[in-house]
Amino acid sequence: MSTLEILRAAAEQARRIDAALERLDQRRRELAAVNEHVKAGQVWTPKFLVKSGGAYGYDSTIELPVPGRYLQQWAVDQVRRAERAVVQAGGVVPPDPYRNEKR
Repeated sequence: MSTLEILRAAAEQARRIDAALERLDQRRRELAAVNEHVKAGQVWTPKFLVKSGGAYGYDSTIELPVPGRYLQQWAVDQVRRAERAVVQAGGVVPPDPYRNEKR
């Protein structure tokens, strides 16, 4: 393996690690936002518009309240997946800057 091939492989690995770290930071920001949302006692209520193509022609809107614990679990799962991606790319998972805990 030539020096050029080694450098290209190292550059590719560095790109993969950088991309994985960016996704991890995004997921951690999402988790922090979800935690603030839940801490404020707000409930996420997505609305789904169901368009009727039938004879009556009425459109319906369905609201489904989603409890905060489900949003938090989803966000935590996303952070864990992003952390695994960083490790699989060959990087090291940095400490979470969005945690308010003192260690």
